[in-house]
Amino acid sequence: MKVGKEFTFDCAHRLPFHKGQCKNLHGHTYKVIVEVEQPDNEVQRILIDFGDLKKEVKAVLDLYDHSLLLGGTDAQDGELISLLKSRGWKYYIFEFDTTVENLSKHIGGLIKSRLQSTGNHLDKLNFGLTIKMYETPTSYAEVTIK
Repeated sequence: MKVGKEFTFDCAHRLPFHKGQCKNLHGHTYKVIVEVEQPDNEVQRILIDFGDLKKEVKAVLDLYDHSLLLGGTDAQDGELISLLKSRGWKYYIFEFDTTVENLSKHIGGLIKSRLQSTGNHLDKLNFGLTIKMYETPTSYAEVTIK
């Protein structure tokens, strides 16, 4: 049994290593589909309340919404970080390049941790979580965390 919910958030990033357009600063409206999965025979009435799922996922996505995501060499650029701080602009530093593959894995891990520790019945179950993260309307990365 699988249930899911869709979310969006907006942010900017760049990929310093990229040889094409993505080396430039640009933004995305990411669409994130979060699916919680449990074997059919283990589901008792409801897998997860959609309101609970929304609350926990939004808590993670709101960290990055309308921010600049810095990874790769940009994460070590003291001049850029000083500028962002001086302007009071929202940014987040990652220890990895901010590709959709890496972001979906990172965000999926944070969501899974929140769902396991919020006191709902999922903290007692071995559930799977799938994150499908669209960077554009036609391009996405998908990760499943067991």
